Amino acid sequence: MIRVLLFFLLASCAPVSQLPVQQVGSRKVASQEKYGVLILSDIHVFTATNSKRASLVPPNFQRLMEKLELFVDENNIKFVVLLGDCTSGNVDDKFSLKTVKTWWDALKESLNPLIQKGVRIFPVAGNHDYYTQGHRDGYKYAWCLFVGDPHHCADSANGTDAEFVLAAPKPEYYTLSYKNLDLFFLHAVDYKISAAQELWLKGVTQASKDDQHIKLAFGHVALYTRMIERPFKSFGDKVSNILLAGNIRHYMNGHEHYFWDEFIGAEKFRQTIVGTSSGTYNYAPHLRNYQRFCKEENSDGLKLCEMEPEHIKFLTRPSDRKQIHKQMFVHLEIDENTNSYKLNPYAYYKDQIIPF
Repeated sequence: MIRVLLFFLLASCAPVSQLPVQQVGSRKVASQEKYGVLILSDIHVFTATNSKRASLVPPNFQRLMEKLELFVDENNIKFVVLLGDCTSGNVDDKFSLKTVKTWWDALKESLNPLIQKGVRIFPVAGNHDYYTQGHRDGYKYAWCLFVGDPHHCADSANGTDAEFVLAAPKPEYYTLSYKNLDLFFLHAVDYKISAAQELWLKGVTQASKDDQHIKLAFGHVALYTRMIERPFKSFGDKVSNILLAGNIRHYMNGHEHYFWDEFIGAEKFRQTIVGTSSGTYNYAPHLRNYQRFCKEENSDGLKLCEMEPEHIKFLTRPSDRKQIHKQMFVHLEIDENTNSYKLNPYAYYKDQIIPF
């Protein structure tokens, strides 16, 4: 924590061109009482426009994966959560399932260095993964590619690991228990929840509410979007109230292509918006939300944003409210001894992984 604070103190008074780069790669391997989870989002594998129509993983994501091999060893990473929009499907595209499968195959190839280390991959669908029937069938293909549970996939080799207790009524939403974690994966590709999923969510959250495990929920879109002035409050209230009733107080999502972490409402429900792990394009929070948390300006005209749950700080440009480090991921550091966790955001910057 001291190193991170020093980094941001230096960064807050330095020009962009002189931002300090603190490379991650010299730390000791995490103790066995601690293990890690990586949260990646909005990678956006796409189809090239050349005659071969090859599926392409964004180059910056490829380079990040190369750097993550060492990070995985240092931080005892056990699995990766993909928070949706792994692909770049659109509402009106005509791509066949055959083409969509190549997107997921290309992504798996990028993740193979982690998979070969025994790191498991658990996805949720994003809107770009789910517009057309081809996209939806492609997501189910990806589920079997990464998860392979016996109820939904002919090849269930990945579903036999006793450490990971999976309960998946559908590939789109499911629960996962691992050591001291209870995780709830939601199908949230737009700002609504089906009656069937709502009933399922109420049941599984109530069934586990009294155990002492760390409980986290994941989905693609925010329960309370920060991109517009008036979020879809009825959707956010409905889902967050179900989660809170089950003693789940933290939801993580992608979709908005920037990092944002705050408490919402009197119950202090925590929502973490994970930025894009490929950095292909970025958005920014609505001005009202930006002004609430981004106030201090440095000598270079950049504004420092400070998020309330863990006082995470990062620099932004006031002109467009976008964060300086646009490509990032989140590392959850889980401590079994204290049954607690810490959220650590990292950026990929100048070919290095640095504290965000």
